This record gives sequence, C-alpha cells and structure tokens, in this order.
Amino acid sequence: MMRGVMGWSAEFRINEDLLEGWNHRASIMFVHDASLLTDDDSNWPEEAVVSSPLMWAQAQFGEMSESPPNRAPVADAGPDQVVGSLNPITVYLDGRASYDPDSNLLGYQWDQTEGQLIKLINTQQSVAQVLILPLTETIEYTFELTVNDGELTSIPSQVSVIIYPGSGHIPQSPGSGGIFPPFVTVANPGNATDDSSGFGAVGAIFEIGTTEVTNVLYVMFLNAVAKADPNGLFDERMESDPRGGIIQTGISGSYFYESKPYMSTKPVNYVSWLDAVRFVNWLENDMSEGVQDSLTTEAGAYDLSVFQPGVNAVRNSESQYGLANENQWYKAAFYNPETQQYRSYPLQNEEGPQRAAATGTGNVRNPGDNVINFNNGATWFGMNGNVTSVVSAMASSEYGTYDQGGNVAEWLDGISERDFRITRGGFYGSGAEMVSSFGRSLRSFDYAGNDVGFRIVVKGSCLGDFNGDGDVDGSDLAHQSGQDTSISVSDFAANYGLTDCI
Repeated sequence: MMRGVMGWSAEFRINEDLLEGWNHRASIMFVHDASLLTDDDSNWPEEAVVSSPLMWAQAQFGEMSESPPNRAPVADAGPDQVVGSLNPITVYLDGRASYDPDSNLLGYQWDQTEGQLIKLINTQQSVAQVLILPLTETIEYTFELTVNDGELTSIPSQVSVIIYPGSGHIPQSPGSGGIFPPFVTVANPGNATDDSSGFGAVGAIFEIGTTEVTNVLYVMFLNAVAKADPNGLFDERMESDPRGGIIQTGISGSYFYESKPYMSTKPVNYVSWLDAVRFVNWLENDMSEGVQDSLTTEAGAYDLSVFQPGVNAVRNSESQYGLANENQWYKAAFYNPETQQYRSYPLQNEEGPQRAAATGTGNVRNPGDNVINFNNGATWFGMNGNVTSVVSAMASSEYGTYDQGGNVAEWLDGISERDFRITRGGFYGSGAEMVSSFGRSLRSFDYAGNDVGFRIVVKGSCLGDFNGDGDVDGSDLAHQSGQDTSISVSDFAANYGLTDCI
C-alpha cells in the first residue's frame, strides 16, 4: 500500500476460489482532495470520511490467467505377490507409489475384488494388511486400490496375491511373518484331575491356539483400535527393549504400528492381563476397527465396565473366545489322551527338556522333539536369553500346542488368592521346574514384562449339550431320552449336569 499526493493506492490479489478458478492481480485507489489534510494532531477532517462510492477510483485489474485444470491422481497397488502359507502370515498391500500430478494430498481405499473373503485392516491407509491363514491348496486373491485428491478419483489399480501351501514370501513385505495361530481341538472331555497338582480336569471339548499370540497379530490389533491409545495397549518398552517387538510412529489420533525386523513371529510381550483380555474382546467383536469402547475392546468376552476389572472381570460364559482357564491350559500342555496320564513337561515323551539355542534372527537353531526355550539358552541380538519364533523349536504337546513351556509365560483366565492373576509355562530364562507341570506364578493384573504373553482358547461343545443350544439342562435330558429311553435323571445329572461348559 502507498500514499500519494492525491490518494492512497494498493495492490492485492483476489482468491481464485471467489471467482471460479480465475486468479487476479488488481490495484485500487482512493482519491481525496489534496486540501483535506490532517491537522496538527494528525486527525482527518470530517469531509475526508469516505461516504460515497465516487470517492473510490475504478479498480484496475491486471491480466487474468486461468489456473491449470485439476488432473486425476494415479493409484499404484504395488507388485503382485506370491506367499507361502506353511505358517500363518500377514501380507502388506503397499500403495505408497501412488501419486497426484498436482501434488494434492491423497485419500486411499483398498477393497478385495476376487477370492474367498478375508479380513482387511487399514483399508483407508496407503499400506493395508491382510490376514492369511495356512491353506492346503493354492488360492489367488485380487485387491483393488483407488486414490482420491478430494475432487477426482483415480482409475483402480489391482494387485494379485497368490497363496500356496509352502513357506516363503516373495517379495518380502515390511513386517511380514507369522500372524494368527491355528487352533487345535482338545477333546477327551471328562478326563480326571492330575493327582500330583490338582489341575487338568475339563468337562468339555475346547480349542486352543497352537502358539502364543505373536507381535504381528498384536500389531493388527493396535492398528485397528489404538490410533489413539487411552488404555495403553502399546507399552513403550515394546519398542525400547530389544526383547520387545513393536514400533509406534505418529501422534495420538493417528498412531501407526509395525513389527520390528525379525520380531513378527516372536510372541508379544509387555502385555498386562487387561491388555490380553482387551485383545480377546477385539476377537469376540470380529476384529472391529474403531476407538477403544464396548464395540471393540471394553466388552464382548469380558465386561471391563465392572468395578476394578483387573480383579473382578470374568469371562462371559456365552463368549466364543477367551484366555484359557487353568484346567484347560494344563490339560492342553500335559495330558496324554492315549494313556490318560499327565506328562511332566509339555512334550510327547518323558525324556525331559533340552535347552534351545538361537540363530542370529531369533529362530531356534537346534529344533527337536524335546527342545524348549528356557534357561537363557536362546542368546541372540546381544541378549543373554531372548524370545524365539513360535513353533521353531518344533517340540509340541500331545495335542499339538507349541511353546507351552518357555519362551514367554502365559496369562490365564480366573483369579487366585489375594486377587492375583495366574501365569503358567515359564519363560526364556526359567529353570526346568517352571516349564514343568509344577511351574505356576501369581502376578498383579497390571504386570507387563518381557517374560509374559498369552494365547487364545475357543469355546467348544459342552459334554451333555445334546440339543446344541450351548447349555446343559433338562432340555438335553429330554432330547437324549428320545434317543436312549434307558437314561434316567440321576444318570444324566451324574454324568453331565456338573460339567464345565466353558
């Protein structure tokens, strides 16, 4: 702005949005009588007040030029992938090569277009995640990415993911690795208690995860519900401790999580009992995305609105998923259904455990039928004792579960004396007794360390639930009486009425 003898002049620009796409440079002048000058106190006389349009000179517009038209963005769904499904894994769909020729910010949308429907996570981010379970035949999936600059949408870009029954991931995606543990059925309901410990009797068939929950599955959980993290599901020691396996980036409201290199197939640690049951609730709620509320983490299998939930929350008897109660966990680890006896270790023989050693990337390098990650044998990444990839020791229980001895101890359902929660199994630094059937620890519900994780159980059918309604009651007696007229009320009560259906 400048003042001349006869007026003021100014140059300014008019925002193109106000004039429908035209960008203007303009000047304007206010003309006044030269005699209308300020007095000695720098005050203008009344006659100088602008009260008429005649006091304004016509705006002088410069040359007008039209802005270039907006161009559509370009989507790039990344290269096709071939993935082996010998172990459960996650596949990352990478759309970061997408771009906008006008440098506008992009929005992303991933969709599945072909193949059996599977779960997609982060469908509106540049990198989406796909849950892949082991398969017995080769299957091809197709996914589609579109991007939008706020006005125009790109032509869809497609990527093919071929899953085959084998191992390997071509090409390697960031953070890829074992993801969702398959479940095994623990049958033989009505088994007797182990006289040496008082545990192990279970009256119902159930299923249990073959492994502990791994870092990469917990990453999926965090990315689904912890963009803001009011309940602290991410522990900063997961990132700072070499034995932790998860990295957090971004700011609250847009946090993003990924596994550390070589840590995706390791069991998650630094999780409290409440973290574990919030994960279970997420499964119960179909792995929903959103804030941490009753639709995702705060209700479902466990109602966390109760007073002091760390002490008082119990599993909903109708829930599909849960933490194993102590009898379920003990049976899956030590019971031999063929002999109807209990073993001393979670192995298929009585020879006792052998200490695991580790490769430089945390796999067990001496796998065998008796190899357990305990007693600080798995030294890698500069740690005297460390977690190892699930299953890599190759030693399993009679039912086919891995790492129920060593690696990390595991949170259980139920509560002990003095309001403590229970863990079993020992960890990578435990001695032989703690990885045996006698190994049992009591911990505060809010404990979270590099030595504790968890695994999942799935509700099975109840022994005596003959009509399949999920309960054992008089209707089952009536149903069974129609099949077997010799059954009596006393026989039914003695054999079925007291069974544990969770």
